[in-house]
Amino acid sequence: MLVEFSGAQIPDNFIPYTAEEVGSLRRDPLIDVNGTREHLIKKIQNELNISEDTFNNS
Repeated sequence: MLVEFSGAQIPDNFIPYTAEEVGSLRRDPLIDVNGTREHLIKKIQNELNISEDTFNNS
């Protein structure tokens, strides 16, 4: 599907998921999207030493 609709944007080294990989990922679906997003944001902020205030200064 990606090749058909977005072929020009796909990098040359793109490797699509196999049917086995998709099946494996579907067995453990992401249920808590907001919690996972929050966890990843905090992990990135910690690794890059970025404080929450960096994004809240409007």
